[in-house]
Amino acid sequence: MTVRVSITGLRVLVIDDSAFHRRMAIETLRTLGLNRVETAETAAAAVGLAAGFKPDLLLCDWILPDLDGIAFTRQIRKGQTPFDPAVPILLMTGHATAEAVMSAQQAGVDEFVGKPFSLGAVQARLEAIVQRRRPFVAAVEYTGPCRRRRPKAAGVDGPSRRLVDDETQGGLAQADRVRLKDMTTRAMLAAAKGGPGNRTALRALASIAEDIQRTAERAGDTSMRNAAASLVSYVHAVGATDSFAGDVATAHLNAITLFLDATARNEHAEAQVLVELEGLVKRRAAARAG
Repeated sequence: MTVRVSITGLRVLVIDDSAFHRRMAIETLRTLGLNRVETAETAAAAVGLAAGFKPDLLLCDWILPDLDGIAFTRQIRKGQTPFDPAVPILLMTGHATAEAVMSAQQAGVDEFVGKPFSLGAVQARLEAIVQRRRPFVAAVEYTGPCRRRRPKAAGVDGPSRRLVDDETQGGLAQADRVRLKDMTTRAMLAAAKGGPGNRTALRALASIAEDIQRTAERAGDTSMRNAAASLVSYVHAVGATDSFAGDVATAHLNAITLFLDATARNEHAEAQVLVELEGLVKRRAAARAG
């Protein structure tokens, strides 16, 4: 059973130049019981609040008027701001592409949430940060939360030490893993039957893919969530036409199956898989338009 971790004591600094999104973030955080919240419209304004507020976490937008969230994260990680270099950073964006996820990871972002975000998505990311806080790494090519392996335990080495609850992985509970495997199997069957001649199978495929997306989002598994979201978008876009291709759906489901293998998780490989899925969908869309 997944244990909920208290996040109500966190001091959160929300950095976003949109008044609407700042208000939305504040309301979401307060609904979750977080009342110590400050806001800033720019990176410079956030820096001005750092010493006095001393946030436990930054909820930062990708695009800021003076500096993008990735560059700001790099400055923080390198100790170029008054913030603690190891302060957890939850990055927000309205463009949750595979490239965006990879860029966020490489910059040292702890977690990643797409806009518009749901209450459950924010809660899952905050709990992941609190419950599975990773060691801070300062190396030549990367500074930020450890992305690779757990501390070595007695008698444990090799792939078993992979950090399977990484920011792209979320640490699936066993019950979720079993449910996701069952849903993926059923989705494979629906994809095999789908097409213009079987709209019922396509509706079933879309429904199952949406369930996979919700389950992965609740568990904080970014890679699986993005793969499922891509499949949902694809089915809704072409499901009612003669353009549905079973191999596109199968490629997405194969990726989800790969992500379910906890011993083989690798954030960079997963980001590449997501890029390939995105490219596959774009190529098919271009061919359809042509």
